[in-house]
Amino acid sequence: MTSNSEDTGQSTFSHLGKASKTPTEYSPDLLESISRQVQREQIGLPNGHWPHFGVDVWHAHELTWLDGHGAPQIALLRLEIPCNSADIVESKSVKLYLQSFTATRFDSDREVRATISEDISQACTTDVIVELINVEHDFPSLPFNPAENLDRLTGTMSATRPQRALLETDPDGVVADRSHRTSAFRCVCPVTGQPDFATVVVEYRGEPIVEEGLLTYLMSYRNHAGFHETTIEQIFVDIESGCEPKLLCVSGLFLRRGGIDISVFRANSSEFDSNRRSPRQ
Repeated sequence: MTSNSEDTGQSTFSHLGKASKTPTEYSPDLLESISRQVQREQIGLPNGHWPHFGVDVWHAHELTWLDGHGAPQIALLRLEIPCNSADIVESKSVKLYLQSFTATRFDSDREVRATISEDISQACTTDVIVELINVEHDFPSLPFNPAENLDRLTGTMSATRPQRALLETDPDGVVADRSHRTSAFRCVCPVTGQPDFATVVVEYRGEPIVEEGLLTYLMSYRNHAGFHETTIEQIFVDIESGCEPKLLCVSGLFLRRGGIDISVFRANSSEFDSNRRSPRQ
C-alpha cells in the first residue's frame, strides 16, 4: 500500500516498502514522524479529545554500540512515549536509526541514553522516557497481567470489519472489576499491508461486557488497516461509548517486528498499571 498525507499524516515515507541499506554511522536524520491527530480524526477523535491517560511503550531488542575502547555493548532499549505527543515515530525509521549506533563509539551508557532521548523526543515533539535495560538481569522481571482468556470461546468470526454494535453489556450483571484478553488479535499495517499480531487486554469496572460479543469485535480487526496506536484508541473509544464502563483500560501488546515490540496503553484512570508485557513479546 502507498502512503499519503490523508492516510498517515506524512506525504511520503523514505523507508517503508523500499530496500534500505544498513547505516554505517550515527544518523538521527533517519527518524520520520507521523502526526497523531491525522490518525485520530479518522476514528472520530477531535483534537484534544482522547483518553487522558496513556503511553506507548517500545522495546528494541537489537540495540548495540561501541564503548570508548571500541568494544561492542548491548542493551534492551525501552521507550515510553506519552499519548498526548503531537507525533509518533515510524517504526522502520527507528530500526534503521538504532542500527546506526552499531559502529558508533560512546563514552558511556549515559551518553547513549541521552542521545536517543534527545533524538526520539525531537521526532515525537515531546519528552520521551528512555531506559537501557540489562538483558540478563532486569528484563524478565517486567510484569504481565494474565486476565480472563477469551480465546476459549468459539464461533466468533462473523464480522469482517470493526463494528461498535457488536459490544453489549449484560443488564442483569453486577458492576465489578473485570479483565479479559485475547492473544489472537491481528490487524495490518496501513502502509505495507503486512500483518501485526498482539495480545489485547481489556480491563474495566462496570456492567459485564458480553464475552462473545467482545471477542467477535476484537476478531473483526483481522484485516483492518491501522497503526498500533490508533487501533487501540479506536477499541478504547468504542468500548467506552458502547459499554459505558466507570473505569476502562485497553492494552495492545504487539509482537516484535525487526527487533522492536510496541505496547500501547490507554486508560481513563491512573489506577491501571502501564508497565506490563505478554510472554509472547
